[in-house]
Amino acid sequence: MESTLETLNNIIKDVSARNAVFCFIVDDRGRVILSSDEEATTNHGGLGVDIGIDRRVSENESLAKTVQRMVIGEEGVSELEIDGKEYYMAYAPIKHTGWSIGAATMKNEAMMPIVMNDESIHMITEANVHTLNSHIQSIITMNIVVAVMAILGMLAIGRGVSRHFVAPIKILSDSACEISEGNLDKKIDIHTGDEIEHLAICFNNMTSSLKKSMDNIKRMSEERERQNIALREKNAELSRALRDVDTLRASKNAYRKESETDRLTGLCNKAATEHICTEICGQLQDGRQAVLYAVDLDHFKNVNDAHGHQYGDKVLVEFALQLKLICRENDCVGRFGGDEFVVMMAGTLTGETIQRKAQAMLQAASNLAIDGIPAGVTASIGVAVAPIHGVDYPTLFKVADKALYYVKEHGRNDFHIGHAL
Repeated sequence: MESTLETLNNIIKDVSARNAVFCFIVDDRGRVILSSDEEATTNHGGLGVDIGIDRRVSENESLAKTVQRMVIGEEGVSELEIDGKEYYMAYAPIKHTGWSIGAATMKNEAMMPIVMNDESIHMITEANVHTLNSHIQSIITMNIVVAVMAILGMLAIGRGVSRHFVAPIKILSDSACEISEGNLDKKIDIHTGDEIEHLAICFNNMTSSLKKSMDNIKRMSEERERQNIALREKNAELSRALRDVDTLRASKNAYRKESETDRLTGLCNKAATEHICTEICGQLQDGRQAVLYAVDLDHFKNVNDAHGHQYGDKVLVEFALQLKLICRENDCVGRFGGDEFVVMMAGTLTGETIQRKAQAMLQAASNLAIDGIPAGVTASIGVAVAPIHGVDYPTLFKVADKALYYVKEHGRNDFHIGHAL
């Protein structure tokens, strides 16, 4: 046990450190046995999940309900509000231990990837525009350097020639300076009828070409920015749509679960239990078995009369939790109403296993105590086995119900395996 707790403790602290979440582990009684918060044993750090405290009865109703679901082996995600802060908490059972782990993170941190995505888009856009501008400036500078070198070459060659060439070369030099400063609309007007005029024409063609390239790059930059703005808007719309879908899915799942769940105990209600048991029976093949337990609490009316209905409700809730702990994850556990429960287990089960499960249910009923007050109840259990006693749910239920009343008539606090009808 110590090795297991030490290993789990290292795991939840590592997960908490790497993912900026708060982790804790509860046992099958809802008590916190491990927490990623170093100070959780001495104060109310983290989410208020002190070591050794049963969080099924927390003053925070949403936390209490979440821990109740963890204790009965459920998995899912809950929204919590603690001390004015909103959290997302994911929880799931730890197989083969009877424990469950929870991990919580603040809502605003969960939305950080979307914000980071918008910032990344903006940074990429700015980087692209900066790169394009740098590229344009390099092209202009290179062409100016080439032109100036050509002019200087002409000056060197024509240094001894008549002053007839000096004025046109001065025009070329001044124009090159203007173009280097970004005036791509500048046109050189020289009519000498010689190579200098031809150079001016080439110079004008070069600036026209540069201006077209500059205009094209500017249009491309503007289009890319427009696309980036549209992309950010689409991303925002998608985020809103995803939140709407999540809300709708959560509402749908909540409605479906509410319609199939017994409100007091959280078990399947009668309709859902009958539906699941019928499906299990429909899958019996290749030697697979199914065992149906019809369970009734003895003397439950006396409990209500002696301690009141609120105490009686607590007894039913605690017994429901014990049934979930006794059963496997895929077993069907339901409440028919009052103090009547039905359990169906599927698979290849030995006679010893069938009896051991029944004895565990009897023991759980006898040990029930609420707020330190023994409940004073026992259980009567009728058992039917498929395919020995039948292969459909109605037949199996009749056999188990008949066996249950046999136990009631012969002293209660026992189980009885029925006979085929």
